Amino acid sequence: MVAFGVNWNEHAVFFKSNVTALHLPADPLLAHLAAALHTSPLPTVVDVDLDRTLRTKLLFNIANGPLCALCNVTVDEYLACPELREVLAGVLWEGLTVYRALDLPVTDIGYGNMVLLPFLLTMPAPLFALFLILRSRLKGRRPVTGVATQGYGSMWEDMRQGKVTEIVHITESLLELAPQRSQCPITTVLRDTVLQFHGKPQAKPFQALLTPKQLHRKVFPQGLPWVLYTTKSLLAAVAVG
Repeated sequence: MVAFGVNWNEHAVFFKSNVTALHLPADPLLAHLAAALHTSPLPTVVDVDLDRTLRTKLLFNIANGPLCALCNVTVDEYLACPELREVLAGVLWEGLTVYRALDLPVTDIGYGNMVLLPFLLTMPAPLFALFLILRSRLKGRRPVTGVATQGYGSMWEDMRQGKVTEIVHITESLLELAPQRSQCPITTVLRDTVLQFHGKPQAKPFQALLTPKQLHRKVFPQGLPWVLYTTKSLLAAVAVG
């Protein structure tokens, strides 16, 4: 099977997302392919723990798809929106909490340190923009935002066409790991909100189903900071990765 940052499959042969190199597993059968691609224009790495990479990308998929589809925004656009960045931060925090309880490691797949990222995402917009610029210069990488993140994603495309999306599949991949589903209230709200519009005809041209503020209120109905919606402490989360 193949995972391109859209599908979640623990038996994926390789992995590629918009902001990462092509990840090949450390498999002797793929050694010649890895060597050939290493000299090609396509950045390629041999990933000694591909499951860890896919596990990390899953958390972004859980947030990216619903945010783009429900609010009719690109990744670039929602990263510029404080309300939607806070939703992403909450999903990442929930996932880190679940993974920590199971001793499942995560990794930087192009967005930064996973433990710090939820806090960086909720910085004021000018500081977050400055963080992206400084990080890209210090690490010699292109910024997270740019051509690669100007798309809407597969869930947006399915929603636009009134099709069933992959929301249950990707959210269940996390929820079934949680000892109690109540540990992932943000993920659950995103899933249930997408399901409200599942398979239903949409306006043409496609329009936002919710504004960022409306979605933010659904996810955080009590108006509390995102970190208070999880059940683990900061000290527990810092041990992840």
